[in-house]
Amino acid sequence: MQRTASIALLIFFLASLTTVKGAASASDCVELHYGSAQVRLTGKVSRRTFAGPPNYLSVLRGDRPEAVWVLGLTKPVCVSPLAADQENEAANNVGELQLVIADDLPDKQANRFSSRQVIVTGRLFSAQSGHHHTKVLLEVDGIRSEP
Repeated sequence: MQRTASIALLIFFLASLTTVKGAASASDCVELHYGSAQVRLTGKVSRRTFAGPPNYLSVLRGDRPEAVWVLGLTKPVCVSPLAADQENEAANNVGELQLVIADDLPDKQANRFSSRQVIVTGRLFSAQSGHHHTKVLLEVDGIRSEP
């Protein structure tokens, strides 16, 4: 009986640590919302290759490579939908965002920001297709080097 009570107490203690840890890490992030409001984020831009069609699993196993720009954030963000938003999903502790850059920004111009600290402005939305390789994406309005 005493052993069962000790095990139950240990399980309760471990469960409470997990809950506290999750709550603490969520509070360490910058709170943002999806929607039409423009956000301003800082981090380093890099070019990353992900698996594309047909299976979106492995380039080594025959999926087409998809190279995208990714912003590695200086500080993680937590993103939540507004009340009427049915399309976007809440995301906690997001450390990187796929950048959706207009076709009129050539790779040559985007390359000048690669591996540099930048400030990016745009609108957030959650992944909705296999071509979206991070949970949260940023439709870019502007990008510049951080002073």
